[in-house]
Amino acid sequence: MSAVKDITGQRFGSLTVSKRHGSVNGRAAWLCACDCGSEYVGTGKEMLSGRVTSCGCGLTRSNRRATHGKSKTKIYSVWTNMKLRCENPSDASYQWYGARGIAVSDEWFKSFDAFYADMGDAPEGCSLDRIDVDGPYSKENCKWATTAEQSRNRRNNRNITIDGVTKIMSDWCSENGIEPSTALKRIKSGWDAQVAVSQPTNHQA
Repeated sequence: MSAVKDITGQRFGSLTVSKRHGSVNGRAAWLCACDCGSEYVGTGKEMLSGRVTSCGCGLTRSNRRATHGKSKTKIYSVWTNMKLRCENPSDASYQWYGARGIAVSDEWFKSFDAFYADMGDAPEGCSLDRIDVDGPYSKENCKWATTAEQSRNRRNNRNITIDGVTKIMSDWCSENGIEPSTALKRIKSGWDAQVAVSQPTNHQA
């Protein structure tokens, strides 16, 4: 295995490499300081190739005043965390995103401005949600959603059909006064899913 080239202190556009920061997809990752005041984590390959020259703010050496002014805001943190959980194995959420093949669209990955133009600020009480839970973070597959809406889009939510009507398990449970945890225990113990979400809790299997 070839030694990792130390690029600490080097500049790439508006990025100055601060230190080594784990790995991304098997490649050495580096923590960088952007001239706009924010931080960026990226691989040496993407910086050495010229693919990445800023944190995504659009700042260049010839246009250092063209910042988005949002590097300290919540929406900028949303963008940064989105990339980290998809690209950095050291991130606590990587196992549920990058490790499953969830990626960020090239346009959004390269530019915070592009992400912000597509999504704008998050409405109060909402967070970034993917419409297809197995799809990428992209303009076509993302929306702002409340916690309740996001819970309906989880991978472990199951559809159950009763008398020709299909609803997710939590909806059937709510309608029939059954705790979802109770329904899950019933199903795991061998109950038919339809019975598990409809049988009153004072009945035995």
